Amino acid sequence: MLVREGNVTRAARALGISQPAMSHRLARLRERFDDPLLLPSGAGMQPTARALQLVEPVARGLLEFDAALRSEARFDPRTSTRRFTIACADFGDFVVLPRALSRLHAEAPEIEVRMCRPGPELERGLERGLIDVAVLGNPCLPAANFRQRRVLDGRFATTVRADHPAVGPRMDLDTFVALPHLAIAPSSESDFGGVIDDALARVGEARRVAVRVPSYSTAPLLASRSDLVLTAPVGVILEAASFVSLRVFDPPLPIPPSDVRMVWHERWQREPGHAWLRTTLAEVMTGLHRYEEPFEPGLEIRRS
Repeated sequence: MLVREGNVTRAARALGISQPAMSHRLARLRERFDDPLLLPSGAGMQPTARALQLVEPVARGLLEFDAALRSEARFDPRTSTRRFTIACADFGDFVVLPRALSRLHAEAPEIEVRMCRPGPELERGLERGLIDVAVLGNPCLPAANFRQRRVLDGRFATTVRADHPAVGPRMDLDTFVALPHLAIAPSSESDFGGVIDDALARVGEARRVAVRVPSYSTAPLLASRSDLVLTAPVGVILEAASFVSLRVFDPPLPIPPSDVRMVWHERWQREPGHAWLRTTLAEVMTGLHRYEEPFEPGLEIRRS
């Protein structure tokens, strides 16, 4: 903390102790390592070479110690009061969370589940156990330290409102390109829009995106109340059928599946509670909206 902050007062505040107590600890560390560790400079205190050598092994040791404290020799979901944190774009709230929560709390009624959005600190959060798992559309974390598992069908579907005036029983490429589109563009790790645009570019076409929204849950509602075309993961579109009326098509061109994967840090691979969470989530998600066959032409899904 002293090396990171470069200031005794700020380091003390971050740790919740007094400035004199922090100064005393710094003095003991200087004596222990026979090195000043931090030297005054115009920009605060700068670490010595010895201090920089210590940062990585000390941080690693603290993480291992924290993992040992958090680890449970046995995990009983029936009695656990543990909090689990899951990082996911809002398609997780929309498609995964309702069923996952039902299953998790049926098996572990006293646990707390916290959802958060993937962000720039995701990698560090997973490593330190601040985030247990991340559900991502485009996993790009270092394979050496992270494990991943495919959990959701990455197939795409195209949809329009049930009474769209310009769409017949089939969605051909000419119609697809001619109509205005609705794109989902979240500021997260799971933006599928580029996959669609790349597929169009491969056949020498481009779509006109009239509206971009950051939310997977909002997009089907907007499509059902406009003349916009929405192409999105099949789970998002079929989940929306519970509250809007849509016509669903296979996209009129090949779009490579963009599978959704669950990602976690190797550090927690064998921790019993973590293993239970991963297994339970995977079982829930792999059973969601697995549609392997082509859709019937102009399949209409009306709100029940």
